[in-house]
Amino acid sequence: MNVNVIISWVILFSVFFLISHYLKKHLGIKNREWVWMLSERRKPVFRIVDSSIFVLFLFGMFQLNFEPGSETYSNAVRVSPLFGMMFLQSIVSGIEQWVTDRERKAYYHEWLGTILIVGSYLIILIFGDS
Repeated sequence: MNVNVIISWVILFSVFFLISHYLKKHLGIKNREWVWMLSERRKPVFRIVDSSIFVLFLFGMFQLNFEPGSETYSNAVRVSPLFGMMFLQSIVSGIEQWVTDRERKAYYHEWLGTILIVGSYLIILIFGDS
């Protein structure tokens, strides 16, 4: 692993934790309780969207990693379905929190996590193969 990747991740996670601490302390945001993807407590539309994202992730991972000729792809391209799934599920989770439980403001943490996911992928994209 490249030194630039490690330094960038340390900076990214430090900024993430500082902003997260600010959100918790000054805005009174409570973290949402963890709920399984197919839980009965979730609205059906969000369960369907999350399940569809997961199926697309599996399809993308098999296409980019196990098909003949896939070894020519860079590592950033090969892990892109994983980051895509995490990004999309984080966005959907934030929208779900915004729609169903706006008072707790937990969607701020979901969207902050989305920024962390995008930042991590950009770090791998920029510094990963060098």
